[in-house]
Amino acid sequence: MTTIIGIDFSGAKSDRNTWVAQGNLASDSVLMLESAQMMRRKDVCELLASVSTPTVAAIDFPFGVPRAFAEFVNGDADIESMRDVWLILAALSLEEFIGARDEFVGRFGELKRRGDARHFAESFSPLHKANPNMIPMTYYGIRMLHNLHQNYASRWVVPPLLSADGASDKTVTLLESMPGAFLKAIGFEYAVYKRYKKARNALTNRRGILDGLATK
Repeated sequence: MTTIIGIDFSGAKSDRNTWVAQGNLASDSVLMLESAQMMRRKDVCELLASVSTPTVAAIDFPFGVPRAFAEFVNGDADIESMRDVWLILAALSLEEFIGARDEFVGRFGELKRRGDARHFAESFSPLHKANPNMIPMTYYGIRMLHNLHQNYASRWVVPPLLSADGASDKTVTLLESMPGAFLKAIGFEYAVYKRYKKARNALTNRRGILDGLATK
């Protein structure tokens, strides 16, 4: 049996807007939902560090930033891996991260990561400022990934970029997710995948998504 976790991550200052749903995927491919609750970011980190394995956790914050921005923060030095990005950005305070973002964007614009730019036109840059949650969500999310890697290095896999050192049935697979891009990829219309949160008919859209997932 595999534990499945979905995390709607928040970088809000209040640290009261992250939601976590957890369930189990049985051998007959039936997914049973066990809980859905609000958590603080540190509790999310503790959950991922202690949950039984194997586990797959989908989390909706950017696991990295554009390479050019990471190198800018690192004094234009080359970046070799995602772990390097986590290490560099985790050393900054939120204020320092925002300051570096403002300086970089002022010179080069809100660059997207290469994969986002090539494959997900609807995505925002992790440096996007118009969405007030994007920058702190990216910052706190990457700090959490760095913390998990520093303290439990053999426990994680982030496919296809990072492999765990241990056996696959002893690991937690972390997946960066973008709900809107996923819903678009499996066939939902723009009015649904872009407006399922704040549109006037958001509740209707959400019910339509839940009903439609069973047929996709």
